[in-house]
Amino acid sequence: MLLAACSMGTQKPTKEGTTKSGLRYAFYMLDTNQKAQMGEIVKIHLNYYHNNKRLFDTHEAQTPIFIQVTNPAYKGSYEEGLTMMSKGDSAAFFCNADSVYKYILHQEKPKNINKNDEIQFNIKVLEVKNEDKDIQQYIRKNRITQKPNLSGLYFISKISTQNKACETGKQIKVHYKGTLLDGTEFDNSYKKGSPYVFRLGAGEVIRAWDEAIATMHIGDKATLVVPSYLAYGNKRAGNFVEPFTPLVFEIEI
Repeated sequence: MLLAACSMGTQKPTKEGTTKSGLRYAFYMLDTNQKAQMGEIVKIHLNYYHNNKRLFDTHEAQTPIFIQVTNPAYKGSYEEGLTMMSKGDSAAFFCNADSVYKYILHQEKPKNINKNDEIQFNIKVLEVKNEDKDIQQYIRKNRITQKPNLSGLYFISKISTQNKACETGKQIKVHYKGTLLDGTEFDNSYKKGSPYVFRLGAGEVIRAWDEAIATMHIGDKATLVVPSYLAYGNKRAGNFVEPFTPLVFEIEI
């Protein structure tokens, strides 16, 4: 998986060329899976080099990064190359140094790097994520008939007591279990032995909780299917929740 420029230099590319926009590329592993589409998230290991000197490497922290596939910041940017890749692919992309520092890194170019030099980006795609498709697959698999709220949150009521309503600004006690869509449990207040306490509407919990619990009553139980933008977004949470990960919560007021 290591894609150091020096080691790639000893390998013969399986495919190389230049796109119409001027992005030069060399593929070292090329899969036949569907290529990443606009809006999808790619989980990658990435490093980049100038004249065989490493400037950045995700392998150092052994932590891949997550990038949403969007329109390139400029013509010839390595971002265009993401749409040419699928899970398992490894490739090098060669970009103009001046443009990289101006449009990608948003910082002054070091004096030892000339504006017409190349920056070599080496990318290994570990996973391609499509959150919308994953959520819809979960909804179908679990035969959920409720439509999502305008926010995209799925609120599935289990027990509705019509007891005293939860009020914004008040302290709320909640028991909960949090899982990934595949059922992997990442948090559970029942196992901890005490409910979680927070102030409703104060931004002390994820947006999905504030939205859902504001409509609930003491004793109510519900299941929440939560898009990542209503949870942790592009941030990592603990050991199991990666960036751009939808979640499921069983909650009890």
